Amino acid sequence: MKAHKPQILYLCGKPGAGKSVLTKTVLEHICQTGNRSEMAAILYYFCNNRKRPEESASNFLRAFIYQFLRKRKGIFRKLVESCSALECWDSSSPEEFEFTFEILWEIIVD
Repeated sequence: MKAHKPQILYLCGKPGAGKSVLTKTVLEHICQTGNRSEMAAILYYFCNNRKRPEESASNFLRAFIYQFLRKRKGIFRKLVESCSALECWDSSSPEEFEFTFEILWEIIVD
């Protein structure tokens, strides 16, 4: 199996320039015509400083992890077992677990 480098599309520009419209169009095109392998996952996050001025890197990571786990439903249990940051995860009360930036980052890089 050949390893592929992550491919990232990062758009930055002034409000109303069409970044979200372009990204949505690209995502639709990839989903309709793309030759995606089983290992590929398309993850995205739309920033909106007017609606969510307190956005942080943790918001991005949470969104990416959530999207990835929704696409790969069988991975969550393996993730909990292999990620040392999740050692104290209690599935009976998940709302009590604090996902700090450090824990989210460890989940992403593991």
